[in-house]
Amino acid sequence: MIALGAAVLRLVDQTWGAWPELYYQLQDPEGNEFCLQ
Repeated sequence: MIALGAAVLRLVDQTWGAWPELYYQLQDPEGNEFCLQ
């Protein structure tokens, strides 16, 4: 998956208490990390 030149670092699938969490952790070409839910 490539979005605007960003690279996927990992897919996070975890649970915080009763709240499931699923998102992609991405990194843009400048090295900044961000998430897409």
